[in-house]
Amino acid sequence: MRLAATLLFVSAIHSAADAAHLTTQMSCAQAQSFVTKTGRVVLYTSPSQYNEYVANRSFCFPGQITRPAFAPTHDTGTCMIGHRCVQPDSIGNEE
Repeated sequence: MRLAATLLFVSAIHSAADAAHLTTQMSCAQAQSFVTKTGRVVLYTSPSQYNEYVANRSFCFPGQITRPAFAPTHDTGTCMIGHRCVQPDSIGNEE
């Protein structure tokens, strides 16, 4: 029973890693569409780095604002794939 539970756990972890979306394996248009359709998503920009992207401010916490978010994609070095939520500071700049 313990072996079965361990195998199930390892399988779930492996499946989660397989399901990760890597921006460099998408075109710019595909990445933009994915963020727009999902609303709020974590995407990998390399095998070991990831960021959270949102389609618009409605996916941010109250008080946060959005800034354009860029990521490398298969067809471009830098693509604006959506936005990121940030806290404004007292003079209107992001922290």
